Amino acid sequence: MKSLIFRFIIPLTLISFVAFTKWWFVLPNDAPHTMLSGFPFVGDGWHTSLSLQFFVIEFFINFLIYFLFWFLLIFLINHFLIPIKIPKILLVDGEMFSWYGSRLVKAVQYFFEFQKQLY
Repeated sequence: MKSLIFRFIIPLTLISFVAFTKWWFVLPNDAPHTMLSGFPFVGDGWHTSLSLQFFVIEFFINFLIYFLFWFLLIFLINHFLIPIKIPKILLVDGEMFSWYGSRLVKAVQYFFEFQKQLY
């Protein structure tokens, strides 16, 4: 489950966190009407015209909600429907795919070793 969190749940959380932007129209007591957007709520400052204000606690709450949603969804799918297998990532030497003289000699042995790493 630890590898699922770092390789699957956190990236899904970040993607959904950025993709779904909230827009809020707020009516503060001693300030003009304001549109807040994004995560955390970002908007024009209420104390001066050139300021920008961020609401950090709301950022952490929103991030935690998205994380818990994806965690529960992946956890339930992984335990009750189908086990989720994260594919192994292997880097390939790109020069072995260029078919020039001296590389052809080494390429066959390289591909046999690479095939053993896959399984």
